[in-house]
Amino acid sequence: MKSKIIKIISILLTVLCLIPMTACSSAGGEVVMGYEGYTVTEGMYLYWMKTWKDHYVTNYSDVEDTDAFWSSLNESGVTNEEYITTNIKTRIRYYLIGQALFDQYGLELSAESKADIQADLDAQIEYFGSKSEYNSYLDKEYGINLSVLEKIYTYEEKYTQVYEYLYSTTGKLTASTAELDEYYQSYYARVKYVMFLKNTKYVYDEEGKRVTDSSGYYKMEDLTEEEQAQVTATVNEVFDAVKGGADVADYFEEYMTEFGFDATAYPNGFYITADEYTQHTAEVTNAALSMEVGEVRLVENDACYFVVQKFDLIDQAYNTEADSDQFTYLVSYCNSEKFIKHFEELSKNIDIKDDLISQYRLKDL
Repeated sequence: MKSKIIKIISILLTVLCLIPMTACSSAGGEVVMGYEGYTVTEGMYLYWMKTWKDHYVTNYSDVEDTDAFWSSLNESGVTNEEYITTNIKTRIRYYLIGQALFDQYGLELSAESKADIQADLDAQIEYFGSKSEYNSYLDKEYGINLSVLEKIYTYEEKYTQVYEYLYSTTGKLTASTAELDEYYQSYYARVKYVMFLKNTKYVYDEEGKRVTDSSGYYKMEDLTEEEQAQVTATVNEVFDAVKGGADVADYFEEYMTEFGFDATAYPNGFYITADEYTQHTAEVTNAALSMEVGEVRLVENDACYFVVQKFDLIDQAYNTEADSDQFTYLVSYCNSEKFIKHFEELSKNIDIKDDLISQYRLKDL
């Protein structure tokens, strides 16, 4: 199933070649990016542009390879083409920086990593029938050859190892206790909410248990107009009651039971962050992050109504027995932010030939 583009955190690729930016690569065209002696050539840039374009078109339901899509403005006020191009260029910049850091920290590719790269190349050569046939394809599509493709794969692997070395949960620059708490205080919200289905309801058997279909999914049936009206009335009743001072926890526990959740697993409600944008639906996440503490808000999407109330964050909830299960990826999220700040600062020293790369437009590739 395709997902939608909501928040893209850049983690990414680059190239091997200790020649100055004024020189040209023997394969792959002219150099378009350089950082401390490491370079990206036109062919490498084109390879990543094409492969990442294919990734977005293939894996995101709201990305279409049409002129209308590429020229449309997104919520940020820029065209979709400009937005995705920026993300791909960021990936390439980070891969390039990764090469310098790989050597700076004295890292080495393992024999296993080298063997995996060679296995990938061998599989593709076999698919095309011979090295000469594959080289012809690479030259026609990207202006590169097998040697350059091996460099691309090597750069990608080195970048990955740099990221793990520095920013994995046990990495050299992993978040400190203070940084972790600052991230928690800045990017999390605690809420409780009650959800009501707008147009459908569960099917129950004679024993009051929800019925499942052959695939194991709960069966649903449409609400009548009268039932829809009743849902709306109930939603407004709950919303008014909670705004008037009623304890949302009473409704919260009822909702949790109705939808098959263990209410005791969330004694303090839900901790919501934009890093997990769709886990509680985009509507609830947007509300939780924009509300004031104590505020009650009624939000909805096509399928549901939600009565949401926001509460103060509990001090270091990520370390408590009651709530720690909701913070599985907190360290990773914090490290990702540190990584981006670090690499963006280093990116200021990259020499980029915009006049060369501007000719490669996503919509035309």
